[in-house]
Amino acid sequence: MKKIFRDRRFLLLLLFPFLFYHNNSPIGPDSAVYLNVSHSIVTTGSLNILPQVLSDVRPNQITPTNHTPIHQNIGGVIFIVPATLLAIASQKTAQLVSGLPERFYEVPFYEGLWLGCIAYLFAAGSCFFIYRVARCYHTKTATVTALLLSVFGGPLLVYAAVFTCQTNLPVAFLSSLLLYIYHFADMKKSTSWLLMGAVLGLGTFVRSEFIVWGLLIVFAIVRELQAGEDWRQVLKITFMALFGGLLFIAPSVMIRQIIFGSSGSTYLVQFDHTIFMKSYLMLFGPRNGLFIFWSILIFSVFGYFLKIAKNPTLYHVLFIILLIETLLFGSTVFWSGDLGFSFGQRRFLVAFPCLVLFLARFIEICRKRYFWFLPVFIVSVIWANLVYAAYGIRWYFPDGVTGFLYPIHLAGMFAVIEECYPMLVQPVLELLFIPKHTDIWWLFPLFSIVVTAIWLIFRRFEEQRRFTFCLVSIVISAVVTTAFLSSAAKHGEQVFRNIVANNPQVLFKVRNYEIDYEIVGSAVDMVSFFLEEGDPVTAQRHYDKISLFLAKEGPDQAQNFKEMCDGLLLRKSMGWERLVPERNHAKLLNWYRVAKIDIKNNRTPLNVSEEYLY
Repeated sequence: MKKIFRDRRFLLLLLFPFLFYHNNSPIGPDSAVYLNVSHSIVTTGSLNILPQVLSDVRPNQITPTNHTPIHQNIGGVIFIVPATLLAIASQKTAQLVSGLPERFYEVPFYEGLWLGCIAYLFAAGSCFFIYRVARCYHTKTATVTALLLSVFGGPLLVYAAVFTCQTNLPVAFLSSLLLYIYHFADMKKSTSWLLMGAVLGLGTFVRSEFIVWGLLIVFAIVRELQAGEDWRQVLKITFMALFGGLLFIAPSVMIRQIIFGSSGSTYLVQFDHTIFMKSYLMLFGPRNGLFIFWSILIFSVFGYFLKIAKNPTLYHVLFIILLIETLLFGSTVFWSGDLGFSFGQRRFLVAFPCLVLFLARFIEICRKRYFWFLPVFIVSVIWANLVYAAYGIRWYFPDGVTGFLYPIHLAGMFAVIEECYPMLVQPVLELLFIPKHTDIWWLFPLFSIVVTAIWLIFRRFEEQRRFTFCLVSIVISAVVTTAFLSSAAKHGEQVFRNIVANNPQVLFKVRNYEIDYEIVGSAVDMVSFFLEEGDPVTAQRHYDKISLFLAKEGPDQAQNFKEMCDGLLLRKSMGWERLVPERNHAKLLNWYRVAKIDIKNNRTPLNVSEEYLY
């Protein structure tokens, strides 16, 4: 009886925050792509999002298979499609009842509600799994404190309560689940190894960087060898883990074949060692610095290095995973300029369990000074939420200023927080402490009843049977996904044919890259980035590299790219410190063309530097 009460009490602790942190708006930096793909899957049975992005103003980019080029890892849509299906079912049910508010008859309203529920379950599940694992190594006080600090002072809450339409939160859940399986599944059973491989495959299908968690499975196999396990048994479990991972290899390859007709295009052209050399800004830069936005995570790193010789062997593996992920993220353009629109480095959610465990270790080692560190922890959480409010809720400030990018602007970041904090405090308080469901009060009890029912059913099963259910669910997902993709190419081609037949005025341009924004936009940011860094040689390198690329893949954009870069050089010659506004490359091009006319007429080009925050 006592155990039942304890279980229910824990369940209530996980359910109650739902009132505050459930979001009914399907948003996120890549939300448009994910939602468009989900809608295409449900409505046309294809991956072709051309109907949603069709434009009569400019030529529409299509791949050789007549699909819109998509370079986001759309495997994560596997968690969004259920919300879309449930939203359609909810809307049709609502139509049977008259007199409801207008929004109750709209699919996006329900899609937001269901996505919010799914995101919240991922967040709560992640916390549960990490808690169980951390308790194997640390005290309850250290574990609970680390978990609360990481949730409220780290990226998990933002992507659960605000940016629900993202694939980063699912990988935080799956990495936590993988660690949980490693600790609590019966490793004498082959199905446990199959499940670990399946979770790894699913995570990699959702986000490519998840593959690094394969090191955990390698570590587990090595431990079996060290324990004296027969080599034939080790070979068997290795095969089972590999087979589980391969469940989602076929869907991954099929997606690229469907969209691109080959292995497909990647962001390879945007990788460069010169970016990696500046990747320290990814950790401490005020524009997208991990430890600026989530300073509590600094203590996580200390937690690994303090008394490092006494670390559990597993923690060394987790640190290697964290290190490899950091090196991988630091080699791309997406933490830096315009395309670094990912404050808090959302991609680090894939390593969220590592950060929580290391923080718990720090707190436990420093337990005698716990009350000295507690005020620092609290200040770090407050700072994180204020900075998030500045960027996530009020990205643009009242005077139109935006953005931080370099450490030299760090003082400006503190200054704007100090100046604008009254404006920022309200959204932070609303996010953290004000219930969101005063207008849809029925959602919380409905959600609670469903989750409680599932909890009560599952608690009757022994843990290994729960793992079996999890394995069956993943296998079914892989089979259904593969079956859908087997006909998706044909349906996508039909979508294109229908558009051509019904829109004869629309123009198309075949290319395997999303040139106009992804390639040109990131290239302009890189040229700007290194010019602002005072490194014109590297800026020229990026200019030459992309110019050669555009000459082959997108000659229609070559002149625009040249003019935008000439605009950067003109601004540099005028003494501008910030050269390009984030997300405004078209404005840069227009400014340069007007500036040339001004110079020809002996007028000083318009200075728009007030758009930047230094």
